[in-house]
Amino acid sequence: MSCQLVGWCLDLQIAAIFEFTGALLLGRVSTNTIAGGIADITSFAREPEVYAYGMSCALWVGTVWLIITSYMGLNVSSTHSISKWAS
Repeated sequence: MSCQLVGWCLDLQIAAIFEFTGALLLGRVSTNTIAGGIADITSFAREPEVYAYGMSCALWVGTVWLIITSYMGLNVSSTHSISKWAS
């Protein structure tokens, strides 16, 4: 809240309420997409290390992307960062 209309303590409380409410109401959709909508785990039954390697690569790419965009001051979604790279 860059307009500084309210103090940082109230800003933090408002953000916590909205983050919690969003996670509570919409968290299952994101979890289902990440858990089963990106890659079918049964396809990797013979070689689960390939699946683990792919998820690790997606995590690292998402991390690097978030670091770069945060440095540039851009707002991006961490969930979309991973799901877009992995799909």
